[in-house]
Amino acid sequence: MRNQTHSRVRLEIDTQQLMRLMQKRQLVASDFRCCDSKSRCVLKQLLLECSARTISQSGK
Repeated sequence: MRNQTHSRVRLEIDTQQLMRLMQKRQLVASDFRCCDSKSRCVLKQLLLECSARTISQSGK
C-alpha cells in the first residue's frame, strides 16, 4: 500500500450527520471542500444554522 498522507477521498454525508459533527466540533468547514455549487450552498446554510445554535446556546 502506498503512502496515503496526502490522499483524498470523495464522499457523501447526510446533512444531519454533518451538522451533528460540526456542532460537536468534531469537524470544521476548513477540513473539507465542496465538489459542486449545490453542496456549497447547503454547507453555507448548515454553517449559518450551526452558528445560530451556538450563539443562542451561549446566551442562556
